[in-house]
Amino acid sequence: MIQEYSIGRDENCQIRLHDSDKRISRHHATLKLLDNGKIFITDHSRNGTWVNGIRISPNVDYPLKRGDNVSFSHSAELNWALIPKRMNKMLIYMLAGAATIIVLGIAGWLMFRNSPTPVRHDAPAVQPTDRSQEQPADNQPESNAGEPTDNKEADIEKDNEKDREKEKEKERDSRSRNRPATPNPPAKAPEKPDPKPDPVVEQGNETTKKDTIFIF
Repeated sequence: MIQEYSIGRDENCQIRLHDSDKRISRHHATLKLLDNGKIFITDHSRNGTWVNGIRISPNVDYPLKRGDNVSFSHSAELNWALIPKRMNKMLIYMLAGAATIIVLGIAGWLMFRNSPTPVRHDAPAVQPTDRSQEQPADNQPESNAGEPTDNKEADIEKDNEKDREKEKEKERDSRSRNRPATPNPPAKAPEKPDPKPDPVVEQGNETTKKDTIFIF
């Protein structure tokens, strides 16, 4: 869309210029504002229009920049305050698109945050943990690898007891070796059996010895 502003002495001009010498034409020039932010001016006068000291060709669109010095027949200059600022249409579209994306992102985040978490019926519900009872990592006790446990202490005590028993056995062995040897008592001679008495045969009141015959 092009927005045009007519410039001149005529009462119907959108930008009216006052000139007592009448050097400015009734419809002196036309100013055009494009959607992309570009500005053009077209001269329709008899005495000419100057842009930054250069006279422009009549009936030809000449590009302008906001703030350029525009003189009409060297009798009046363009007041840029009367020209509204138009934002670049492409920039407007970009800003509108960015705003839309931001709004949609915020809306999606709020919906996700407020949506209930689905609970599985086949799995037990997770109980919330009490963070106050948890010990910080720095204050947690060291692992059992650095400190002996009760079982290790009992094993060490057993090993010490075995060492003491071995020491006592060594001490007894050393004492028995240093003790002088005692002589064995003499062997007893075998006792001789008593001679058997001769058999006695009693006859009546007299006792007679019966001869004994030994056969060798």
